[in-house]
Amino acid sequence: EGKYAEAEVIFKTIIESKFAEEIVAKAVLHLGDCFLSQNKLEKAIAKYWKVTQDYPDTEESALGFHELGQCYYKVGKFDAAALAFRNAISNPNIPKGLKPWALFYLGDCYRALKKEDEAVSTYDKVLAKKEASENLLQYAQYMIGLAYQSKGDYKQAVVEYQKSLLNYPDLTHHVRAVTKFCIARCYEGMDNVSKAEQEYKKIIDIPDTHYASCALLEIGRHYRNKGKYEEAIDAYKKVVELKPDSRLAAIALSSIARCYFEQQEYDKAISEQKKIIENYPFLDRKAIAQFQIGFYYWKSGKYTEGIEALQKAIDTYPDNQNLSHKQCKNLIAK
Repeated sequence: EGKYAEAEVIFKTIIESKFAEEIVAKAVLHLGDCFLSQNKLEKAIAKYWKVTQDYPDTEESALGFHELGQCYYKVGKFDAAALAFRNAISNPNIPKGLKPWALFYLGDCYRALKKEDEAVSTYDKVLAKKEASENLLQYAQYMIGLAYQSKGDYKQAVVEYQKSLLNYPDLTHHVRAVTKFCIARCYEGMDNVSKAEQEYKKIIDIPDTHYASCALLEIGRHYRNKGKYEEAIDAYKKVVELKPDSRLAAIALSSIARCYFEQQEYDKAISEQKKIIENYPFLDRKAIAQFQIGFYYWKSGKYTEGIEALQKAIDTYPDNQNLSHKQCKNLIAK
């Protein structure tokens, strides 16, 4: 119910009373859980550590190590988190269903430490656990692909991602879209543009508007790089239709503007950038759009309008890190 203060009083009373050791161990553990739920990580760590040290032969000790790992991971202490998860895994009192999760989180620690080979080995151990849930097996298989992708072994990454799609036909639309998106990225990493395009196109029909939009942005980029501006603009417009109020839509409008700019259709390019400023709340995208408007005016020879737009970018977004004030001032000087 979220009544943490009341829960803390009860658990502290149990700890201070002469209850059986097993009950006190549970109270210490649950007190740590209260602190963790409130994001009071230092206090949570102290309680979890206490239960591992004071009650080493209990199930609560194994649970304490597992929760210690979670806390250390949250604060970016990945070595300490990995040690805690290893202690949980090796603890003979760890609940059977928790061990696969501890292995999974240990794999995540190795990934955070950029130890991709150790991560793959650990995720493989998850796949070997009969007690692992279907969802966990899916995640582990996906993470193996991600580990190979991170180390630049794109070919093996594709193999692992395809195992996810083949072995787990009940993947959610979101996970299926993410996996296919990663496959497309791997083909790009292998400079196989045609295969990447094929994979991006497969995502469009998956009912996940976020990754469908991401795929359309990539398809648009491929068309633009080939000089197929009409096809690129069509792809970008579909993003705006799918996610009209999103950051992705603002990016798509900026990409449409770039297509027009590269064809020297400056007025159309400026019109698309103005839509971002007028209709979207994202200050970084608005700052870039204001700069681009000034730049497009400058390129088209409308220097007065260009100076006004560039000065407006400086005045309106004085602290925006996405905007180069130096570049604006250099163009104004020219």
